[in-house]
Amino acid sequence: MNRKQNHEVEVRAIINGKNKKDLEEKIMMLGFEFIEEEQLEDDYFCKNEVSDFSEVEMNDIGSFSLRLRKKNAKGRIANELNMKVITKEGDHSGWDEHEVEIGSLDNMASILKLMGYKIFFSFKKTRYVFKKHNCEILLEDISDLGLAIEIEIMTEEEKAVEAKREIYKLMESLKIDLSNKVPKSITNMLMKKNSHF
Repeated sequence: MNRKQNHEVEVRAIINGKNKKDLEEKIMMLGFEFIEEEQLEDDYFCKNEVSDFSEVEMNDIGSFSLRLRKKNAKGRIANELNMKVITKEGDHSGWDEHEVEIGSLDNMASILKLMGYKIFFSFKKTRYVFKKHNCEILLEDISDLGLAIEIEIMTEEEKAVEAKREIYKLMESLKIDLSNKVPKSITNMLMKKNSHF
């Protein structure tokens, strides 16, 4: 019986100063296929009683992020509800992820607000998606930040260490300096700076 691969392993880095077009060519030379360009608008939610970022920063096992996303890709708009749950203390390179497409962002936001949640952080980015088997490379042009890369593999939790090694090899092949790696997530970094409660 096949096990569901809902464990996401990812590594991200800020890559300002790199030429996006050159990087895209290198990615495709590694056998990745360009899938699409996406315009993303994200709203993150927390409980109404939260008053400081330290209360929502994901570190403990079971801590989570709750996001509504509007995605425009190839002229098609999709709305998504997403939850990521930490499975290892302080580890932001792997978690359980669950996502569902929804009809109305406004209605879902109203439901979350009725359940005691509020928006504490929003941002926009353009994402360029490349895929090979169960691995995606995402080049992202993020408002108020610039160019970043995220490499992610969906796998089983037991194979997370192997997946992380594979990601580091890809970063090395793309000549991305691991000292530019973001320890938690780029979203986390921006949240620290721009959250409002």
